[in-house]
Amino acid sequence: MGTRFFRSPVLLGSLWLLVFASLGGAMLSVSWKPPTPWSSLPPVIGVIDPNTPPETVFRSLCANCHGTKGEGNPAFKAPSIAGLPDWFILLQIGKFRSGWRGVAGDDAPGAQMRAIALALPDAVIPGVAGLVQALEPVPTVNTLGGDPELGKERFSEQCAACHRYNAHGEKFFQSAPLSSLPDWYLAEQLQKFRSGSRGYHGGDVEGNKMRTVMEGVDPKEIEGLVAFIAELSRTYPPAAARWRTGQ
Repeated sequence: MGTRFFRSPVLLGSLWLLVFASLGGAMLSVSWKPPTPWSSLPPVIGVIDPNTPPETVFRSLCANCHGTKGEGNPAFKAPSIAGLPDWFILLQIGKFRSGWRGVAGDDAPGAQMRAIALALPDAVIPGVAGLVQALEPVPTVNTLGGDPELGKERFSEQCAACHRYNAHGEKFFQSAPLSSLPDWYLAEQLQKFRSGSRGYHGGDVEGNKMRTVMEGVDPKEIEGLVAFIAELSRTYPPAAARWRTGQ
């Protein structure tokens, strides 16, 4: 299948509709079985050739929303993904494919990502994850205007234990690197955890924990929290993360 298939917004929309139509009512009753999270469900046959090189998949599919360098695009509600570790990408794709993310009715960007994740053949996913990991991360910047001092204590008390003091994340805890994600995206995800549109599935240990943490956070604190993460990104650049430098 040629790459021009992926460049048409109309056909991309058809792809999402095809995925949802193919799954039907089964979307809410899928299961996820580690340790191969990306292969919990069969992809939609015939949408993407499993022999497609990861570079072609990224350029023709992922880059449409996340940018050619993985820098993200707020107009599409697509975060920067550049430099995210492959283990984290595989974990999230597994959650999307399992219905642990992207099923809540008020999470349209998550639903789109779930459709794409389901359309990816197993064979291409590790290669795409490795390609994304190799991209130069984009440091978090305070664009929302939050006061980092309002989020400093909350981060230290409730976030640092899993996401580490430098917001670089931790594979052992399956906790996300935060310092290369946009502040608007971080704020939206924290709101989703707080409202229950993320972290809703009983099997999603990490998501359940985040949902519990966010129950006690006032919405006004969220901008301060992500502003403090932006400060950490300046102090501890994501490009210098331990897992990236091999330390």
